[in-house]
Order: sequence, then C-alpha cells, then structure tokens
Amino acid sequence: MKRILFASLVMLTACATTTTQSTDTFERGTQVFNAPSTIEKAEFIPHTEEKPMKAYLAMNLPYAPYKSLYEQIQDAEKIQLNTRGEAHITVVTPVEYDKVLKKHISIAEITKIAEEAKIQDLKFTPVCIGRGEKELNGKPEKVYYVVVDSSDLIDLRGKIEEIYVKNGGRPQEFVPEKFMPHVTLGYTARDLHIEDGVSKNRASCIHQFQPQAAPK
Repeated sequence: MKRILFASLVMLTACATTTTQSTDTFERGTQVFNAPSTIEKAEFIPHTEEKPMKAYLAMNLPYAPYKSLYEQIQDAEKIQLNTRGEAHITVVTPVEYDKVLKKHISIAEITKIAEEAKIQDLKFTPVCIGRGEKELNGKPEKVYYVVVDSSDLIDLRGKIEEIYVKNGGRPQEFVPEKFMPHVTLGYTARDLHIEDGVSKNRASCIHQFQPQAAPK
C-alpha cells in the first residue's frame, strides 16, 4: 500500500509543477515510477456569488491523481469516505471573506488579483496525507487530505492583503501566512475545518511521501 501511495505522489508532483514536460524518475524500494510526460492543467473556477459561505478563492486542480489517492486511502484506512468529486486548494476561505475581507475588498477584486497572478500556474509541493478528527453528534468523524506547501499561494494572499489594507483594513485582521493549504480527499459525515478545531497542517500527517533522490 505504501508503494501505491508513493505512485500517487509522483502524479501529484507532476500536477504541482508549471512545466509541460517531465522525465523525472523516483525510486522507492525495488519499484520505479516515472512522472507523466504530459502535465494537464485545470481551468480556473471563480466563486463570486455574494451570499454567505459562497464567495471564496481556490486554485482548481486536475482530479485524477486525487481520486486515486481517495480510493487508496479508503483501502489503507479501512474506511468509507464521501467525496465532492473534484480537487482544489482553497486560498481565501468563505469565512475569511465573509467575516473579514468583504468589508474592504470585493470577491470580484480578489478574483481579478488571482487571475492577474495566474493562480493556475502557481507552484505547490505535496507534503503528506493528513487526517483530522472531531466528534459530531456523539460520533467520531474523520477527514483526509493532502497537506501542501506553497510560498506562491502565500504571496498571492499577500497581494490580497495589500489591497485590503490600502482600502482601510487592519493588517492583523488578515494574515497571509495564517494559512494551511491542503487538498481534501474525503470525509465521513462532512468536511472538517479550522472552525471545528481541525488544523490541516504537518502535525496531522499520517502517511508521508518520501521519494529518494534521483541518481546523478
């Protein structure tokens, strides 16, 4: 199962780059995986509906590698999970927009900043598969996700903060670095968020991605 999860990391690493060709080879144990030679990009999807919990910013991702991980994690964890059938990294959450940002910057402005920054071309690195847990209605519920690192996405949040502050917002209300980028794979009852006390960061890792360095 670890080898299967590693194979999916190779696919995820391919999707996380901005080049169109890749010949990198990664080795684990006695099995070798080749990164796909052609890398597809997903189209940007704006979420600009000005209704509670409907406006947010996300980087859209090709679903295939994450669908594969979703299926594999169910097998590895012996659990049945629900899924939205798509993959994305939320850059500005609905809560951040509704409770903070919308007072001084519109979702249309945020979307324009993202498009000008070419959000779909920004780089990120898969770190691990994480798990969050919380008791809901007397029953333990779980969510699984890929934790990622991305200085590019933090920089994008910084550009949004600049306009927010310029328009009268206070810097401490929206902190670009206060950000836990991840790709949700699946969950039991529902997705769990920071508002539920779930931090989707390195501390929640349960399966590591550990490619060996390619031989020189």
